[in-house]
Amino acid sequence: MTAAVLVARPGAYRAEDEAITRAQAVLDQAEAGTWTWEGAVAIAKAATDVREAIETHQALRAGVLGWESYDSDLREYADPGDVAVTKSAEDAEELAGYLAEVIGKYSEGER
Repeated sequence: MTAAVLVARPGAYRAEDEAITRAQAVLDQAEAGTWTWEGAVAIAKAATDVREAIETHQALRAGVLGWESYDSDLREYADPGDVAVTKSAEDAEELAGYLAEVIGKYSEGER
């Protein structure tokens, strides 16, 4: 996220910022862990999806990626750009939830 976007719309995306922060925390947990080979492969795949979702969200926020490229079906909304930012944060958080499940599965298996 760029400072210019945050200055231009202070507090405009508070819920989205919180969702991305939670997704990043799960991603950090995945990257900090020590995993079996099988766990590392599964976690790496899920973490890649989260990382890409966060990058997409940040590109939408910065205006580098247009909502049309993200989801052309959003044209039906009054402000498709805002909807894209919100939806991308939700996507990242949902993928982070899956990553957390994968982490939990392989954390339990190592005990």
